Amino acid sequence: MSSHKVPSLHVGYKPSKIKQYFKEDHALRTETTINNTYDFGLDCRLENLPDLRAIGFAANCHLLEVETISQDCSLAEGVFEQITRPRVVDGKRVSGLRFDDHQVIGLLQTLCGFLLLPNGFSNASMRQWMAQILGIPVDQYSSGRMTYDLRRLRLHGPIERIPHTHRYQVTEMGTRVAFFFTKIHSRISRPGLSESWGGCPESPNRAIANAMNKLDQAIGASFQQAKLAPCETRSICEDDSESKLLKHIPECHLKAIFEIIWSKTIILRTNVLGTNSSHKSSNATGSLPIHTIG
Repeated sequence: MSSHKVPSLHVGYKPSKIKQYFKEDHALRTETTINNTYDFGLDCRLENLPDLRAIGFAANCHLLEVETISQDCSLAEGVFEQITRPRVVDGKRVSGLRFDDHQVIGLLQTLCGFLLLPNGFSNASMRQWMAQILGIPVDQYSSGRMTYDLRRLRLHGPIERIPHTHRYQVTEMGTRVAFFFTKIHSRISRPGLSESWGGCPESPNRAIANAMNKLDQAIGASFQQAKLAPCETRSICEDDSESKLLKHIPECHLKAIFEIIWSKTIILRTNVLGTNSSHKSSNATGSLPIHTIG
């Protein structure tokens, strides 16, 4: 909020509109103006005034509900699994809406634009928006492909068909899912991965990249502290085939392999020593107690 400025939100439907604004420094005034009653199936007679008032009040409540969900769109684990995993509904198998699928994100971004439509949306209208989001011509996103995606959304629950029509509307669960998935993708996953993999090098605040670098340094330091003594029984020549193979194995993996071999060697020596549980064996890092393993 800025001083001496009054922000406002306008949602239009044909000549009618909903307006939200600050009045007398108090938030938030929401008012609906119906300029053509025939758009809502009513004529201009005075006796229809209560019905028009109910329509306006329902529009106000729906807008406020959407705004509330957009600020608190967390999903329960069961709902998340219901959306992302394949399921069977009324004997019909439907594939999951995977979070890492860019087409699923595009579908949910499109649903965010259809939340306030009083008459829902159709296959053709959503198809045009999907083609724009995916960056492809409309003719490459066929009507059959759109029908398949609408079926997935309907069987998973984000949308429902308006009775006796070929139009759809977004459910309350679909509103939460659409906001949750799109916010996570646009605000966390995409910028976070870009930053952690070296993107935006000139960014002044690279918290994730700095944290990942510190973690990498800490892991490297722990490996340096746990270095093992070189094997004295055999040397590997530079032209040895095994030496060439080891060059392609990361250093951290080699150290882990050597630690496992060293632990197995200690166990083997313990078994050979038998029942002498107080015997101690020295190595490069000091004297280690060897306990009998039965």
